[in-house]
Amino acid sequence: VANDVARSLETDDSYDRDVDPTILRLRSVEAVIRDSLAVLVKNLAADVDIADNLFEISGPPLGRNFAVRFIGAQGLAARRARKVFNAVRRDGDWQKLFCDTPAGARSQVYVDTDKSPRTLEIERSLRLLGKVLREKLPDKQVAVRKRDFQIAVDWVPLAKISCDAPGKIVYQWNVSEAVRLNIDRALVVSEVNAFSANRDQSVQWG
Repeated sequence: VANDVARSLETDDSYDRDVDPTILRLRSVEAVIRDSLAVLVKNLAADVDIADNLFEISGPPLGRNFAVRFIGAQGLAARRARKVFNAVRRDGDWQKLFCDTPAGARSQVYVDTDKSPRTLEIERSLRLLGKVLREKLPDKQVAVRKRDFQIAVDWVPLAKISCDAPGKIVYQWNVSEAVRLNIDRALVVSEVNAFSANRDQSVQWG
């Protein structure tokens, strides 16, 4: 069944498709074991009285990105997905969720609603850009704003990301602010690309 779900998700993943409210996306900081992630999802679902036969998990045996599709009529399945998503947030704070890595360490896992491949690609690049800028500006507050795909430094917009086709990330800069902060824009982008490539190569697929 999991393989059928994986194939279905791949088939539906046109680059700028509409989101599917019956799907939750899970992202781990490091590569984690899918069986460990399944236990985590089952516990979250049980907390809101959703049986483990009412959802299916797709993703590699070892990886960072997974999808959970809830079963039932469209409206009912979407409500189940929303209940589990809301369960991650308690008393206004997001729970910190973890899964096992092959080395026996623990990696933090983030839960989000479904997004198009375009949005996922932009957000991935946005997170990496934020990481690189934080390293270069340790005394500044670097904020990643997913709602408008921007990076702000001390509340001032610095960079914006867009993408019209797979792998075609475009970086736009607030030039005067980049100059003021002594940011080498070309160097920053090259470091983001190198960091992305290194993370991709670190996963050993089974």
